Amino acid sequence: KDQQQPLIVENVGIVVNLVQHGGMLDQTGQSDIGLNPFKEIMDVMHTLGLNTLQFTLMEDAGMIFSLDEHSGKMTWNSLSSGDGIPQPQQQQRHGRNVNNNRYTTWTMDAFRAVVQHASTLNIQIIPEIAMATRGAGGWFDTGFHTACPEYLCNTATADGIGAAIDTTSSNLFLGIVSAVIAELYNVFDTTPYIHLGHDERQESQACYSEAGVQDAKLDLFETRIEKVLDMFHIPRTNVLRWENEEGKEYPVRAGDVTHYRKTVPTSTEARKKPYFVSTNLDLEQQTATEDESSLKDGWSIYQQTRTYVHDVEDDQLPKGILATLGGTTTATYWDQLNVKGRLLAFVMALRKSDEIYKSKEEFLVAYKSECSRLWPGMDCREGSVQSPDVARKRVERVKEDRRKSSCARKTHVKVHTFPKKGVLIPADDDTTKR
Repeated sequence: KDQQQPLIVENVGIVVNLVQHGGMLDQTGQSDIGLNPFKEIMDVMHTLGLNTLQFTLMEDAGMIFSLDEHSGKMTWNSLSSGDGIPQPQQQQRHGRNVNNNRYTTWTMDAFRAVVQHASTLNIQIIPEIAMATRGAGGWFDTGFHTACPEYLCNTATADGIGAAIDTTSSNLFLGIVSAVIAELYNVFDTTPYIHLGHDERQESQACYSEAGVQDAKLDLFETRIEKVLDMFHIPRTNVLRWENEEGKEYPVRAGDVTHYRKTVPTSTEARKKPYFVSTNLDLEQQTATEDESSLKDGWSIYQQTRTYVHDVEDDQLPKGILATLGGTTTATYWDQLNVKGRLLAFVMALRKSDEIYKSKEEFLVAYKSECSRLWPGMDCREGSVQSPDVARKRVERVKEDRRKSSCARKTHVKVHTFPKKGVLIPADDDTTKR
C-alpha cells in the first residue's frame, strides 16, 4: 500500500501546545523540549500523509514569544539565543526586577526554520493565540491584564482559566494584537489559517468584578478585531475559534470556523458551516473519561476518529480533524507514549479506502502489518509504554508548578502556600516578611 493514501478530510494532523511543551521551564530554567523533536514528529506525519500542525503559542500560563515593551511588536530574539531557547535572566520592567526563568520564547528564526522544514514535507503550521478572555493571561507582559490577583491566585483553575484583558481603558491593546496577528500571518506563511482561540466570557466575570469593570465591551473588541482581519486581507473563513464551552453564541465573533473539542455539530445546518474537530482525540489520554471513553489503544483511536467521517455527506464533513498532544512532555516521553503508533491508528480511520475495519481483530492485523513495514524493529503495541499513573501524576505536578508560576507573574507576588488566602508576598520583597 502507498504510505500516503488520500485522506477523506482536507486538513488532518495534530495540535501541540508549545507553551506546555516548550514554553514553561522548570526551576533551573531548563526547557522541556527543543526544536528537533518537532522536526522528528513532522517526519512521522509526512510518512503517514498528515498535513497540518497547529501550534498553541499562548495560554493563560504564558506565551511562547516576547513583545517589545514600546511598540507591542514581537521581539522574537529579545530573550533568546541559539535554537530559540533563552538563557535565564532578569529584566527591568517598570522599575521592578522580573525573573524570566520560568518561561521561554522561541526566536523568529527558530519558527521560520520549523515552518520551512514543514513546508518541504507538505505540512502547514497554523498559529494559535488568545484574545481577551480565556487564554488572555498570556498577554500579561503587555501591561493590559485586568487587575484581579485575588481571583487569579485563590480561585482560578489549575490552568488559570478566568484571566481577562482590560479592553476598555485604552485602544493600545488593539494595536498590540494587530501587530501580533500581522507578524504571525507573515511568519506562518504556508497556511491560509490563523487561530484566535476562545471566546468564553462568563468565566472571566469574577476577574472583571474584582477589578471594578462593569462592562468589558467585548462585542466592540471583537468587531475591531474583525476590522483588523479586513485590514490585513484575512478572510474570516480562514480564522478558527474554539467552540464556546459555555454554550453561548455571541452576536460578534471574529472568525467563522468553529474548532470543536468538547462536542460535535449534530444538525445539518451546523455541519454545513466550516468546522474543525478535535473532540475526544487527545492522544495522551490513557484513562477513561467521565463518559467511560478511552483512547488507551489503537482500536479506540480508530473507532473514535471514524465517527467524524462515517456516513457523513461530503458537504458536511469537517474542514479539518486534528488530534491533540496537550500535556507537557519530553522527547523520551513521546517515545514512551507511542505517538507513532497512535498517529498510525488515527490516520487509518481517515483514508479514502473501501477497507473499513469492523472488529478489533481485523484492525490489529492491518495495524501491526503496516507499523512493522513503516518502522521495522519498532514495538508495534497499541498503547503506551509508560504507565498511566506515572504519566498522570507527572502532568498534574507540572500543572501545579505552572499555576504557581502563572500567579506570581501576573500579580508580581510569590505564593508560599497555594491556594490558601493571606500569604501573598510582594515578589521584590524579602520573602520572610508579610
